Amino acid sequence: MSTFKQNPDVIIRYEGDKALAFHQGNGWICIMNPTSLFIWEHCTGEYTSRQIAELLQERFDMSQSSFDLSELVEIVEQHLNLLYRGGMVESINHSDLGICSDGEVSSAMESDSVLEEDKYAE
Repeated sequence: MSTFKQNPDVIIRYEGDKALAFHQGNGWICIMNPTSLFIWEHCTGEYTSRQIAELLQERFDMSQSSFDLSELVEIVEQHLNLLYRGGMVESINHSDLGICSDGEVSSAMESDSVLEEDKYAE
């Protein structure tokens, strides 16, 4: 399973619990909600998508959510693929990296929004 690290060409501007990421090389911009920011912050080259999903589940107390771990891993992988396609992260061991299609990019973005809404639902 791939691990990712942040691209050093990316500048992050934090705004509370959200952030704006700008890639100096290609001009790609990403607005990160708390969930995507959490995923970004764990792109250190040490964590697999499954480990990030497990940490995400703990951090946002998703034990009562409608997402099981396998679904959460899939959402994290979609988000990592989105960041990878934008050059925001680099794959450490990309031999098994599946690059997603544009349709999957939209799905990853929608999934991330669902996670943010789920965080506040009670």
